[in-house]
Amino acid sequence: MDSRDRGETLDEFLDHAALVSDADAYDERAQIILDELRPLNVALTDAVRDSGDTLGNVTITGLPSDLINFSSGTYTAGTGTWTGTVTIQVNPGDPGAQPPTSGPITFTFDIVPQTNLQTFRTTIRSQHAWLPVTTTASTALTPSNTPPANISTQGEYDSPRGCRGTLGSVGTADATRIDADFTGVDCNGATFSGRVALTKN
Repeated sequence: MDSRDRGETLDEFLDHAALVSDADAYDERAQIILDELRPLNVALTDAVRDSGDTLGNVTITGLPSDLINFSSGTYTAGTGTWTGTVTIQVNPGDPGAQPPTSGPITFTFDIVPQTNLQTFRTTIRSQHAWLPVTTTASTALTPSNTPPANISTQGEYDSPRGCRGTLGSVGTADATRIDADFTGVDCNGATFSGRVALTKN
């Protein structure tokens, strides 16, 4: 049952949340649903209840990727899975090079702790016909963790052609879109270059 089912106003919901916060368990189905652009102020505290307690983190899930005016604590829009398309050309510049081709790709970003939310362990899953790989790479945001920001990713992958390849990507990231180049070196000195365009799931 959520706040609408209970017929609660915002103040009544917050009073209910305050009572629930003193309990050892809570009902995660007790939700509040707001219209867009309606402000909501919420104060959450993790406090020691007895000598055996250890303080942790308060996590709120399901926040929109374009949340504005967030203050106190940390809001990370960039984590999670981003999906899109990678377009690459193999051996660009060679006389017999084939035209660029495209395929689906996902980047899943996991924050590296104690890096000011600027470094991520990134799982890349490419379903491009020439580059069907899954690998883990390293991604950095500069100059800060606030979009728009510069984004760079470097890593290695097991090539379907039997060697260890390298890849790199440099571009820009905003709250809902990443647009970057995508380059690498594969077996026998083969190279590829192109672009990757991703949107937040």
